[in-house]
This record gives sequence, structure tokens and C-alpha cells, in this order.
Amino acid sequence: MNVKPNLDRIVIGYYRVSSNKQKDELERQIENMKLYLTAQGKRANKARKLVKELIDDGGEEDDKNNSSHADPK
Repeated sequence: MNVKPNLDRIVIGYYRVSSNKQKDELERQIENMKLYLTAQGKRANKARKLVKELIDDGGEEDDKNNSSHADPK
């Protein structure tokens, strides 16, 4: 399965300070935004990987687990 990124979606980050004296605060906001967006991307990639593994597995693991719990008749 080849997963392609959704290029129709964009994310806009917003940060600001009220004066030039707060340049250090602006730099911290930018760095925090980068860290947040990187973490979100990693989380999305991990979720995609797990879904792909489930699809590729075809539910075989579930079938194995369910067969041991079947009602004997």
C-alpha cells in the first residue's frame, strides 16, 4: 500500500509579540511551534504505519485469537 500525503491540506502556525524587545520570546514561540508540529507529524506517521500493518495482516492475528475462544458444540 502506497500512502501519499494530502497536499490539499495546509497548516498555519501563528505566533506574535507586541514589541521588538520581546524578540527572544518570539524565537521561543517559533521553536515551540516547530516541536509541536514535528510531534504531530510523528504521531500521524505512527498511526498510518499501524493501520497499514493491520490491513497487510488481513486480520489473521484476530482470527487466531478468536478461534481459541469459540464456543464448543
